[in-house]
Amino acid sequence: MRAPGGAGEILSLHLDSPVRVSREELLKHAGYPITSVSNPAEAEVALSQRKFHLLLLGHDVSKAERHRLAAAAKATQPHIRVLVLHASGNGPDSFADGAIDSRDSVEAVMSRIQEFMHAARRNDVSHGLASMIGS
Repeated sequence: MRAPGGAGEILSLHLDSPVRVSREELLKHAGYPITSVSNPAEAEVALSQRKFHLLLLGHDVSKAERHRLAAAAKATQPHIRVLVLHASGNGPDSFADGAIDSRDSVEAVMSRIQEFMHAARRNDVSHGLASMIGS
């Protein structure tokens, strides 16, 4: 599965180094621009410096950190979508836009990421138009 042209950037937070590296390589190979970070502090810095379309939070990030980061991201980047990868098959966190079981196939995970990137781009365009009209 390849990223559509003009795919927005993904910010991916995974604490586990092998998972982080493999997820980053998979997304890069699919054509997605990605910034991969190893801790919540790095994620906060990245969010303050750049615009992202998707915040991808790994199963190894605590629920409290996921909640805090999602709230911070949406406060500064209203168009951003938040996708949580769960290891337990639990449903989405209330603050996330969705979740997927990290044990699902690579194709299922990539399909969900593509769906979220498309929605984020639509939200970004709508938000930009609303800002221009409101100006």
